[in-house]
Amino acid sequence: MTTHVRRYLRHDGHSGHVWQGRFKAFPIQDDEHLVTVVRYVERNPLRAGLVDRAEDWRWSSLGTPVATAETLPKLTSDERLRLGDWPSFVNQPLTEAEVDAIR
Repeated sequence: MTTHVRRYLRHDGHSGHVWQGRFKAFPIQDDEHLVTVVRYVERNPLRAGLVDRAEDWRWSSLGTPVATAETLPKLTSDERLRLGDWPSFVNQPLTEAEVDAIR
């Protein structure tokens, strides 16, 4: 353990790994799930109140001018990703069913 980790754990009264329980990984089973997960990730800055529109987040690929259907890798056959009105779709709140699909 590094000095920083020991100091952090002692200061906050924690034990174990500093970031334990913070991250999780899960397999994406189908295209619908992929669309939901990508939308969830891209709208996180909006949900957190850091921007007024998801595409305004500086570090997001959503607002990148060079990000087009032709320049982005094809991850799925689902045409909702990056095509048409994707930014408007991302800016709409997720339904409870979509949030449950991510958990």
